[in-house]
Amino acid sequence: MKEYIDRVLDYLKENQAAGAGQENHIELVKRYIHENLDKDIHREDIARQVHLNEDYLSRIFKKKMGISLKEYIISEKISVARQMIRTTMLPISFIALKIGYSNYSNFSKTYKKVTGISPTEERKGELSENE
Repeated sequence: MKEYIDRVLDYLKENQAAGAGQENHIELVKRYIHENLDKDIHREDIARQVHLNEDYLSRIFKKKMGISLKEYIISEKISVARQMIRTTMLPISFIALKIGYSNYSNFSKTYKKVTGISPTEERKGELSENE
């Protein structure tokens, strides 16, 4: 019986350590994304940075964060863009470039899909609220 309990305890310790490792990987991934929002970020690049297999990284990220890696990247980029649109007078096309979108049309479509309004509507809404 003691042997069985020792094996169970060892198993639990290993899994707890693996879970902590996953948490560290997730934090590294989030930091990498935030530091590279101005780039076109690919899953392969992130996996290489954290020394994990791409598929495994995608699985643990979705498990821990509740959304896919791609959804998270888009969400973070649009969040930063939205803040810039609301708080600066920088041209929207420049903001799109700053978050890694070289194609304004693609940025605008993605922005509207995520927020429900276009970047231009966002800017107009902020201007009328501040007047």
